[in-house]
This record gives sequence, structure tokens and C-alpha cells, in this order.
Amino acid sequence: MTIGKNIMNKRKELGLTQKTLAENLNVSDKTISSWVNERTYPDIEMLIQLSDYLSLSLDELIKEDIEMVKNIDENVKDGKKWKKWNKLIIIAFVLLLVLLFITSQVKFA
Repeated sequence: MTIGKNIMNKRKELGLTQKTLAENLNVSDKTISSWVNERTYPDIEMLIQLSDYLSLSLDELIKEDIEMVKNIDENVKDGKKWKKWNKLIIIAFVLLLVLLFITSQVKFA
């Protein structure tokens, strides 16, 4: 079963509307609809909140949804790539600042 069906089934079992679920998770009802219809997926932080609120383990929530697992995996890999680039950009910026400081201290005769 996919994450969308898991959310929908558990929501109905608890007698919640999409709007009520959305309000309790501080998202829009359109966001809930998008998850249920699998147009988008919740991020990892929201998966944890959903798991807690719906009293489902993360395993129960996403286990059989192969696309969701692939999506999370890709997002984690992309995040690692951006962290590397961010570090390189920061290092380059700091080096540029040091170089500018050094050149501003040199007095030309």
C-alpha cells in the first residue's frame, strides 16, 4: 500500500477530515490532498509528525511505497551534494575576504 492510501485509510479510521488533519499538522488541506493523491510526498520531518499523529510507525507509513523511499533517498543524496558545494563556497568567500584584507593592508610606495 502506498503512503497516500495509508494516510487516507488511517485518517478515515480516526474519523478525521483532510481539513482537520491539515490543521493539526499545520499544513493546508491541499497539501494533504497532494500527499493522498501522490502528487507530492511529505518531507522527512513531516513523515515523523504524520507517524506520531496517526499512531503509525514510519515503517507502516512508507514501507511498501517504493517511489516514496526512492524520493527520500534522492533528497538525502541531493542534500549531501549541496552541503559540499556550500562548504566550498564558504571557503572560497573566506579566502577572498582574507585576500582583500591583505591587499588593503599593503601600502604601495
